[in-house]
Amino acid sequence: MKSTNTKKIIIIVLVAALLPLLFACTQEAPAANSSALVVNEIVSSNKRSLVDENLGTPDWIELYNSGTAPLDLSGYGISDNMRDLHKYVVPEGTVLNAGDYLVLYAMSASEDTQSPYITNFGLSKSGDYLFITDAYFGLVTQMEIPVLYTDVSYARAADGTFGYSGVPTPGAENTGEIYMTLSGVFAAQNLSALSISEVMPTDDATGYRWVELYNNGSRQGLRVHLSFRTRQRRRKRHTCAVPAQQRGHDGAALRPAGQPDRPRKLAGGRSRRRFRGQGRDGRRCLHRVSDI
Repeated sequence: MKSTNTKKIIIIVLVAALLPLLFACTQEAPAANSSALVVNEIVSSNKRSLVDENLGTPDWIELYNSGTAPLDLSGYGISDNMRDLHKYVVPEGTVLNAGDYLVLYAMSASEDTQSPYITNFGLSKSGDYLFITDAYFGLVTQMEIPVLYTDVSYARAADGTFGYSGVPTPGAENTGEIYMTLSGVFAAQNLSALSISEVMPTDDATGYRWVELYNNGSRQGLRVHLSFRTRQRRRKRHTCAVPAQQRGHDGAALRPAGQPDRPRKLAGGRSRRRFRGQGRDGRRCLHRVSDI
């Protein structure tokens, strides 16, 4: 009888000693508020807004911790399908500090493209949905992604509203102008600085036909929505960015097709963009081929 009472006393003493430790641990690591996690920017048709040496030019999703405490995103699910909310699962140990950004690559992984932040699903530039859930499938946020042009982002403004930006900033604050309509990205531009400076209507030495656009502006790059017709009367569309001339620069390098290691200098630091046609099969579908 005495032995049983002694055991009870020992257990009570141990519990009393451990309780303060349990409360202390709880106070040191409070549960983070998952509502602080927001989608900050999305590009569903990427050509230039994000270029990675290994991954190329994937579409991307940018998350942001708008709170004041770190967020442990381990096991969180990202998906474009409400029936499969954990289509992509954030790796264990992923902690997003307050004010930090996390860029996810909306693409399919392969042997040559490996990253723990590849979602293995893409986004449609014609519009899509995005769902974010916690590790227990609790909904954190959901949103509808509207139609987007190439390299135009759906971005979150400082007041929490969303709009369109012609200057995407993956992994950083959205500092560019955010417009309420997609057409506003183009309407706000001064297109008087844009001109067609040269045209090659027949195949050049590399076997392509091309058009060269010239931006004589000094401050702002221009985003242009182009439309062409092929010989088969098919309409082709392309959205491109034509940077402004660079002040104080002795010339912008232009890499013609087929000559990636021999850039040609343009006087005055002004920027040009060339587009070439798929002339080998008789069509005149034009698209960008040279970078500055």
